[in-house]
Amino acid sequence: MAPSRAVQASETACRRRACAQQRTYRYCVFEGSASASIRAALADRGVWHDAALDEPPDVSLEGRNRLNEQCQRAVQKSGLAFIWRHLTPSRTDTSALVINKWVGMECLTAKDQMLKTLLAYATQHGLPRFDSIPVSLEVPGGASLRLAGTPIADNSAWRALQHAHAAVADGSHPDVTLSDGQANLWLLKPSRGCGGTGIFIDSDIQALMDYASNSAVGCWVAQKYLERPLLFDGRKFDMRVWALVSSAPETALGLEVRVYREGYLRTSSEQYSLQRKVSDGFHGEKDNISRARCAKASPDGPAIVSKYDLLVHLTNHCQQRAASSLGRYEEGNTASYADLERAHPHLELRERVLPKVYELIASSILAARPHLVAANNGRGPQVYAMLGYDFMLHESGRPFLIEVNANPMLASQASWHGMLVRRLAHDYVSLALDPIFPAVLQPPCPPLDGSHVADWQGSGWVNLVASRSTTPPPIFSAKASKGGYVLCPRQPIQIPSMSLAAHVLAEAANVDSPCLETDSDKCSRASTEEIA
Repeated sequence: MAPSRAVQASETACRRRACAQQRTYRYCVFEGSASASIRAALADRGVWHDAALDEPPDVSLEGRNRLNEQCQRAVQKSGLAFIWRHLTPSRTDTSALVINKWVGMECLTAKDQMLKTLLAYATQHGLPRFDSIPVSLEVPGGASLRLAGTPIADNSAWRALQHAHAAVADGSHPDVTLSDGQANLWLLKPSRGCGGTGIFIDSDIQALMDYASNSAVGCWVAQKYLERPLLFDGRKFDMRVWALVSSAPETALGLEVRVYREGYLRTSSEQYSLQRKVSDGFHGEKDNISRARCAKASPDGPAIVSKYDLLVHLTNHCQQRAASSLGRYEEGNTASYADLERAHPHLELRERVLPKVYELIASSILAARPHLVAANNGRGPQVYAMLGYDFMLHESGRPFLIEVNANPMLASQASWHGMLVRRLAHDYVSLALDPIFPAVLQPPCPPLDGSHVADWQGSGWVNLVASRSTTPPPIFSAKASKGGYVLCPRQPIQIPSMSLAAHVLAEAANVDSPCLETDSDKCSRASTEEIA
């Protein structure tokens, strides 16, 4: 029989006291896109020891595989204080006090599961289905169709996509305006892909069907392309926002949601155009290889190449860094919030756009909450999971959630960006580990460049949702509604004002800039009841 929650809490408290009496705390950080930054933040404290170094290396393995195998052996032993994984958590992670992964987070980080989670949440609470995401449908790929022995033309999901495509073409689709569907472009995304690999774009429904049916991918997400995005210097971009979801089993909600006050833009190397085709010209053999790789459904799949220039349309850093034009406009194809404010001074990024972005992040976590709380059940280690949210902005400034990354890259893409990433890792350790494992050294906050990102005092984490008192209070409160939770903004909503122009004034006045409440916020608040 499983121990009661009270017994587990007592055992955890004993382990924490034992750790607090130690001079060093043992950790394992698996190799991945964030490992170097997290290790550096731990090293700054002077009390952390890498337990993987105690394991003899397997000389038959190389590089990342060798290091991860050492980590795997280390986590199978007791006495670890912290585990940072690149992949999903393991049962052996319960030997640690703090981990960075939720069991069940695939309901947001896998593209097909995110779509199901968000649409089910919208239906449950009577919300617009495509208010937060572009029009999207899940469709089977060639592997699934061949297994089922069903021609793609007879598949109900593909017939639904054909109807949606036709509705956009004749202007009758309820969620796509005529001006937003003139080219009728659609994306096919592998449901479990990452880094933009395997994405296909076309306006021809038959080309989409041919690409999917000839692939080795089992499931795709077909998504209406945003044809009128807000541009940065004439080029497409997306916005990366870091979020943190921590466990709080002692509360009714069971979790807390935070967002980092500064993120960044990932820009395209090429000028935006819906008319530009691959045949219009390349910029060298390196770009030929990049575009061909983007267009393949899988390494062994058909070499069906999109006629659209994917370096124009895909802003993933993993794709853009392969282009010869990388860095032509800004270092590392990376821009800051302040750069966006300078390019679009009337956008009201911090007053109008970011509050809506924060609302979409918090709502997505509430949509995922049943999966997370049920899977973790308040047992095991404390969880502090960092996620990377990617948004596209319509030319009107309306944000759309594109995907959620379980392993956001924490590596320097530009000099100022590297400083921001170092501050982010510092603030993560300060929040998740320092209160439990006191540091011998109290490292100062890593500095920021002051041009792309203004400096601030204290933590960069902003409380979005929590069911206990926090300082400052969270931006949103969670309300009970139809067996789940929805958001209600507090009055007035406030987020830290980090506009460089307003930074000095805000510091002098010691106030934050208010954020505007949307009509949907008011409707959401009016239809729910407060949880005691």
